[in-house]
Amino acid sequence: MGQSLPRNLSRPAEEVLSEHPLKISLIPLDRRLAEEYIDCFHSHSCATYRYIPRSQSKEFLGKLYSEDESFLHDDASMAVVFLILAVGCIWYSSLHNRDLFEYKTKAARLYEAAQSRLEKTASMFPPSILVIQAHCLKCQFLLSVNIFNSAWLAVGTAVRLGQIVGFHKAKATGSNSRDEFTRRGVFWSLYIMDRYLSAALGRPMMINDDDITIPYPEAVVSSSQGIEDPHEAKTVPGIVAHIKLAQITTQVLRRLYGSKKHDRVARDESVSQIEAQLSSWLEETPGFFNPEEQSGQKESEVFYDVPWIFKRQQRTVRVAFFFTSMQLYRGYLLDEFLQANFHDRSALTPAPPVRKCIQAALQMALFAAEIKEDVTYNAVFWTTSYFTFCAISILTVYLTLYPEIENRAVIENVLERAIEGHRKLDNSMNKHSQRLLEVSF
Repeated sequence: MGQSLPRNLSRPAEEVLSEHPLKISLIPLDRRLAEEYIDCFHSHSCATYRYIPRSQSKEFLGKLYSEDESFLHDDASMAVVFLILAVGCIWYSSLHNRDLFEYKTKAARLYEAAQSRLEKTASMFPPSILVIQAHCLKCQFLLSVNIFNSAWLAVGTAVRLGQIVGFHKAKATGSNSRDEFTRRGVFWSLYIMDRYLSAALGRPMMINDDDITIPYPEAVVSSSQGIEDPHEAKTVPGIVAHIKLAQITTQVLRRLYGSKKHDRVARDESVSQIEAQLSSWLEETPGFFNPEEQSGQKESEVFYDVPWIFKRQQRTVRVAFFFTSMQLYRGYLLDEFLQANFHDRSALTPAPPVRKCIQAALQMALFAAEIKEDVTYNAVFWTTSYFTFCAISILTVYLTLYPEIENRAVIENVLERAIEGHRKLDNSMNKHSQRLLEVSF
């Protein structure tokens, strides 16, 4: 049930990053620009993937430019610093409205330099925290450049390396160290990547929830000695909100879209239980992230200068909620599509679960409609692109099923603008899917 509605990001062939692999391990890069890439990495690219302390980035950058001999010969450390720069570079195009292709080329060179160092750590056993950080950064970079199959393989490698050293388990004794910040950050970042890649590619999830005992990120850990970032502890509520949504998405994928088919009664029971989880999430999530409060901003809030990282978190969490809701109810829409009698369809009223699905899809489409004019959005926002594609697909099917629906003109207007926003996000890399959407519309 639910397998036929478009949800797949696989492509016949994925582009290579560079036709000419680098022959050198160090890339001349102005330090001022490198510092801007570092700042972009922390303030823009990692809304809820927080596993590299800013102090570590600054320390590594200082050693790189001071040509610290021991650092330059440490393959894991060099891989980490080059990958931080690579991720920051590709996202720099978004933050500063620059040409994506130009910065993708620059980032690819940094990535190649990092990859050549990372390959040399393959014999290190057990893997160090630095090695696992590097593999997590590699996943993040590959997702940012939309190379999804390679990213899926990279996430699998990072997950297995983390499991070797027990990153999924709580430590026997509590710790507020920088290492504990990294352990929790790496694990939960990989967890979220794993869930979204599973949904997008239609492949099994790699992390079993029953094996997890490691706690969520905590403010006390994110403000421990060695972190040295005044905003880091304040990012925790947004991170935890996103993690909990990913856990609910896990329930949706396992219980509604698993390999075993369920009858309607079992499905309705699962949906009801997951609805309760979403309701609990809404109750416990701070209003700043709550998608149901986005139109009811308090007047006093307009006088506060909210740091960009928190605005990024707000958008990330809200679209994740829309996606989870769409996934929860879209099976009901598919049922109607598969059983539709198109001659009688105009006389029917959508069932309540279908209306909930459409409401979530409309919210996501409205968000996407605003993207066309937002210079910070481009193809690095791969989850937003996928969520938008799901919303457009759902609304297209809905309009096909209900041609005489009362608010059709409103939905068509939103849908048209969402398709324009999706075209910007997709960066013309998935022409086949884009044409399908436009023809259907």
